[in-house]
Amino acid sequence: MSTWFQPIPFEGCDAFAWLNLVPPNSFRVFAPDAVPGPFSPNLIEKCAAILIMRSGSEGEDYVVGNLYRRDKGAIDQMPFGSLFVSGSSSAGILAHHGDWDARTFSGSNKPPSYCEISEIGSKGYEAGFATLGLPQQESGSIFDINPKSNIDAFSRIVGEIRDGRSR
Repeated sequence: MSTWFQPIPFEGCDAFAWLNLVPPNSFRVFAPDAVPGPFSPNLIEKCAAILIMRSGSEGEDYVVGNLYRRDKGAIDQMPFGSLFVSGSSSAGILAHHGDWDARTFSGSNKPPSYCEISEIGSKGYEAGFATLGLPQQESGSIFDINPKSNIDAFSRIVGEIRDGRSR
C-alpha cells in the first residue's frame, strides 16, 4: 500500500504555535498532549509520543510532527506537516500508510525507561516502543536525528507540500 495524504485544516487551533515548539533545523520529542491541534482526541489517545522536526530557510519553515501511533502491537509513524511562508501558514497534511523503509516497527517487551519528553513535566516511557523507534536523544539538530526513518517521514511530507505548491 502506498502513501496517501489527507489535508487537515488548522481551524480552531493556533497554527503558529507549531513554529514555537522547536527552533529552526532542530527536533524535540513531546508528549502527545503537549502538541497543539489540529488532531482528533481519538488519534492522540493512540499516540505515545510525537516527534516535532523543523527545517527551513529565510521566509520558509517546514514543521513536521511524526506521530508514533500504536497499531496492533506495532508502532506506526504517521507524520503531519505544514509549510509556513513569511508568517502565513498553509493547511496541514497527514500521511497514511507511508511507503518509506522502517515506517512500522515492533514494540519491545522490556524497553528501557525514556527521559522526560516535554518541558512541562509530562513523562513518556518507551513502553511499547522498540529501542530504535524514537530518536536516541530528546532533542537536537535535525541533521543528527537517528533513526533515519524520521527524516524519510519528514521528506515525504515536505515533498508532498512542495508538489502541491507547484500545481
